[in-house]
Amino acid sequence: MQFIGRRKELQKLQNAWASQDAFILLDGRKYIGKTTLAQAFAEGKQALYFSAGNVSDVMNRRAFEKAFIDYCGGASKASAQTTNAWKDMLRLFADRPGTERKVLIIDNFNFLVQADPGILSVFRHAWENILKPNFVMVVLIVPTGRLLLNMSEKSKSFMGRLTHRISLKQVTFVELMKDFPHHDFNQLMMLYAIVGGVPRYWEYFRECIEMEEFISAIGDFFLNPYGDLLDEPVKLIENEVMDPTEYHSVLSAMASGAATIADIAALCGYKNGGVEDLMGNLLSLGFVARNTSIIEKKFSFSKAVEYQIADPLLCFWYTFVFPSYQQITAGQDRVAMEQLMAGFEEYIQAWFKKVAVEILLVACKQKTIPINCDTVGSFFNKATAVDIVGIDNTRKCLFLGDCAYRGEAYTKADYEAFVDKCEEIKELRAYKDYERVYGVFANRPFESDLMEYAMLTKNVLLFNGITIYSLNS
Repeated sequence: MQFIGRRKELQKLQNAWASQDAFILLDGRKYIGKTTLAQAFAEGKQALYFSAGNVSDVMNRRAFEKAFIDYCGGASKASAQTTNAWKDMLRLFADRPGTERKVLIIDNFNFLVQADPGILSVFRHAWENILKPNFVMVVLIVPTGRLLLNMSEKSKSFMGRLTHRISLKQVTFVELMKDFPHHDFNQLMMLYAIVGGVPRYWEYFRECIEMEEFISAIGDFFLNPYGDLLDEPVKLIENEVMDPTEYHSVLSAMASGAATIADIAALCGYKNGGVEDLMGNLLSLGFVARNTSIIEKKFSFSKAVEYQIADPLLCFWYTFVFPSYQQITAGQDRVAMEQLMAGFEEYIQAWFKKVAVEILLVACKQKTIPINCDTVGSFFNKATAVDIVGIDNTRKCLFLGDCAYRGEAYTKADYEAFVDKCEEIKELRAYKDYERVYGVFANRPFESDLMEYAMLTKNVLLFNGITIYSLNS
């Protein structure tokens, strides 16, 4: 699989390798690219890579012994003193002569902990007395989830020895645009809206360019009783929680449009307090995000809060697959396919807003626009909403952005309606002394009249994908 993005994380590993001590925990959700990152870092180094299995401690020690012998170049070159006790094998590895710093990478370290919780004490002792004194860099790879939480809570002495912790998040859209082979912006936007920034899932849609091709692939992999991705979100949820039923209900309600605790509770038939508890767990897992309006009413004592599914794969599945799951497993995908055809473009719009924020922040950082936002978010109240609001307190500028993912061009009339809407929002008047910069993010080319207006008018920014059209840019 091609190595996509991860420049910052790779640099963190390189910096750790160059430092005096390097005992690293690399964590992230399933298929996020932990192994690929570690292997990319290990390339060209004296590294022993071992992937633990979901088997007994004895069997893992035997497997590690074999990996060590292979690392040494075969049994004839391995030390005659080889033993499969962890402490002895780690000492042999640390003492083995080399021309540069050695690296020990243990993937699926969680399986070692499950087989024998005492392994944490063994590795803590080995780090302090064997690996660290011999300048060995250690990278332990674990999935984010209940085991990692238990390690953090119950093994503070082990966690306290770590010199670095790298938690992998999904690859960003901008990284995807830089590194992933693609035909155009819309192709990547559809890919990202379906499976997000999880590398393993991209392979299912690598040959898709047009919407019809994505729809066909969705039918094969999601809406098929034998599809590879039909049950993938179920596994993600059930691997992390004890009773998935309530979580399925909450996520389904959110996918249908419920965004507040009260609305979600009403749709599920749960009490508000119960939903708050469930939401707390989903937030800690990174499956949902909590959003507040960036600008509040003056003298407001409570912020408007909305919750959204933060994982595109989960959002897509609960929107289009979960409502028809029983029919799909019975080989009847007609209803699900009809709902997909009717709502796919509107569904992408929600993720297009998140991508637009990312593009805006990159443009600010690269100084290609006349504003550098200190804070970026959205505005919403019971009556209206603005997709993107950015505040630049240094220059005293207020950025107001509209997002449109659709089949037709964004027109000058659309822009004027957006400006008029912003003028009517009383909360924005708190920034009456700030210069306003209006931006429009669209997946299709803009109407010619709007393009001409933007090229002649100050503080109007048109983003067509990642291309910016403006008098200021």
